Amino acid sequence: MIKIPNYKIIKKIGEGGMGDVYLAEHEIIKRKVAVKSLHNKFVKNTELVERFRKEAENLSRLKHPNIVELIEYYEDKTGLYLLMEYVDGRQLDTYLKKETGPIPEAKLIPLFSQLLEAIGYAHSKGLIHRDIKPSNIIITKDNKVKVLDFGIAKLIEEEKGLTKTGVQIGTVSYMSPEQVNGEKVDKSTDIYSLGVTLWQMAVGKAPYDITNSFQIQLKIINEPLPLARTIYPAVSTKIEDIILKATQKNKVDRYKNCKEFIDDINSDYKKKGGRNKPKRDLKPILYFLFVLIILVGGYFGWNMLTEEKIYGCTDITMYNYDSQANVDDGECIPKIYGCIDRSMFNYNSRANTDDGECIPKIYGCTDSRANNHSRTANTNDGSCRYSNNNSNTNNSNTCISGNCENGYGTYIFSNGDKYVGQWKDGKRTGQGTYTWPNGDKYVGEFKDYMKHGKGTYTWDDGDKYVGEWRNNKMHGQGTYTYDSGAKRVGKWRDGKKHGKFKYYDKNGSISREKWNNGVQE
Repeated sequence: MIKIPNYKIIKKIGEGGMGDVYLAEHEIIKRKVAVKSLHNKFVKNTELVERFRKEAENLSRLKHPNIVELIEYYEDKTGLYLLMEYVDGRQLDTYLKKETGPIPEAKLIPLFSQLLEAIGYAHSKGLIHRDIKPSNIIITKDNKVKVLDFGIAKLIEEEKGLTKTGVQIGTVSYMSPEQVNGEKVDKSTDIYSLGVTLWQMAVGKAPYDITNSFQIQLKIINEPLPLARTIYPAVSTKIEDIILKATQKNKVDRYKNCKEFIDDINSDYKKKGGRNKPKRDLKPILYFLFVLIILVGGYFGWNMLTEEKIYGCTDITMYNYDSQANVDDGECIPKIYGCIDRSMFNYNSRANTDDGECIPKIYGCTDSRANNHSRTANTNDGSCRYSNNNSNTNNSNTCISGNCENGYGTYIFSNGDKYVGQWKDGKRTGQGTYTWPNGDKYVGEFKDYMKHGKGTYTWDDGDKYVGEWRNNKMHGQGTYTYDSGAKRVGKWRDGKKHGKFKYYDKNGSISREKWNNGVQE
């Protein structure tokens, strides 16, 4: 166990190829710190020692609320140590996988803005991070962002031989094309990695399913990042556009700096040209104006040519009727060849020519769910039938069988997601099974699209939760079984362990735990 003056080592909280991370506490003032160590087997490796010292120097330059702060640097014959601010939270990749999945835009924007502020500040101090990725980002319990690991950060104005052109530095999936090619990097390299990280936060998973690093590098150089909405249709046009700009292959086409990035992600796209606003269908309005012009013109024209005998007339119902006179007494009798009323935006109607009654015959209609659904008429009775096309994904989401409006049906999403189960008013409500292409699966109760009630969620890595849910989060009594065979039994609150738990290790031994909002006490 390592020894650092004035500090008591509590436990190991992380490990890696070059060193470990420990939780420690100052013996006098009781402040907790995270101690990052360089393995003593590397203390004679001059290049690694120099890089570790450089990380300490880099961190000493940075004082920002969204960057983990260096408290002290310590070195002795046993090793080299960074004493850093201890952050109580979860790495972003774990947070996405275990707690949120895709982060809703209202929460995504303030979180990502903090990340941009942190990296923008580092850039202002002459530092490029070069390894921005979810595992280097911590989300605290109060939704604050903390950036970690400036171990391979580079001073813009100097290299000092630690990294050279032609050497790849960073994590492959988040590398920019220039990093993959071993070319010189600058601030735009971090901008690219931020764009990939935004993609993952919006979609809930990493952008590349393959594990072969060479194949990933080929995709980074030759193919654009997959469109986020093809994976998760709820991603807005605004976020899609921003990701696209940040991850351009040619770095001159990306955001010039983090401030541009921040301004765009916090902008109101509706005020800036409406890129996120659905186009308005002008056909009903034009039809209305055409009918109005014909009727008004007919009214004045025929009244100028006739006195008592009205061959065509309009009255206060002119907006609804095209009328014809009873030539015997001049009485105006509605004979409706086509009519529209105040429901004109939903209906295209035709007349019953026998009695002039206006009967809706719906060739295509939309309702309050217009952004999600396209409907067609049952031409026999005029009722509006559900056709399950989603305009946001080029009509690629489909109800393939059953009744996906009210009843039991199977729905396939464009990204490969599949839901089989009960529906109410076009929403997943009742018992059902939802499967994801990566192998995740939920079987249980839904309410208004969300997991709500009792259900079982199985992750692709073998972890499983069986218990109660509320609004898409684990909430209530449940059992979480890890792929190792260990399990925890207790109560969750809003997706976090809360209260008394029993922990069974893989050998069956039982220990008791107490948790408070996801933090073990």
